Amino acid sequence: MASSTAVERPRYLVIDWLRGLAIVCMIAYRTVWDFVTLWETDFSDPWHRALFEPTVAWIPQYIGFTFIFIAGMSFTLGSRHLVKGLQLIAWSTVISLITWFAIPENPVRFGVLNLLGCGMIVLWALDRVLPERASTLGFVVSLALYAFFFDAQRGTIWGIDLPDALYRNDVTAFFGFPPSDFISSDYYPLIPYVFVMIAGYCTFNVLARANRLAILSVDYTSALGRALRWMGRHSLVIYLLHQPIIFGTLYLLK
Repeated sequence: MASSTAVERPRYLVIDWLRGLAIVCMIAYRTVWDFVTLWETDFSDPWHRALFEPTVAWIPQYIGFTFIFIAGMSFTLGSRHLVKGLQLIAWSTVISLITWFAIPENPVRFGVLNLLGCGMIVLWALDRVLPERASTLGFVVSLALYAFFFDAQRGTIWGIDLPDALYRNDVTAFFGFPPSDFISSDYYPLIPYVFVMIAGYCTFNVLARANRLAILSVDYTSALGRALRWMGRHSLVIYLLHQPIIFGTLYLLK
């Protein structure tokens, strides 16, 4: 029942701050990626592997993990989740179409925006059936499933080869089982990354049940803290604009 008095929801500044920090890391990574791609520059072998080879690309994986986990934590604070989820999927489709034309050899397919949109829809359904008291168990199970399926997109689970029939086409790639000829410069399939989003969602609920949400309200009053909070609050706009701006600038400087 709606209250006659509007109550402003608290702003959890730490979530904004962490999201802003992830944005900065993402921009730095994409700048290096664009530079190496445009100038065909190679770094020393360990850095090149960390940045670009999917089997050991730990830098973008950590950045993506942070984004997805925070998105899960933020779910309870939002509204109109179905609409927002579909909007993110639509933006992801736009980005995929643009990259098909701009960089056809390495387009974005099933990127992080698509994952966040689909994950929001999954959480919308889960929020209706998962008791809040089960959040601790949900957190543990979600991270366990993430670890269990972590290597599934590379054809194995804990050293056991999966059947080739799982890796057939774009549909299986969406779920986390890409065929051998699948290419994407930003790939976050539903499995295992939706479990990261569920873990973030459960984390917020655990803190709420324990009356510990105050730790998310700590304010960083420095100029850097304020800048990161601002970026965190405008993360979608920054995400949509950063790549064409960076790529376009480097292309003109080439």
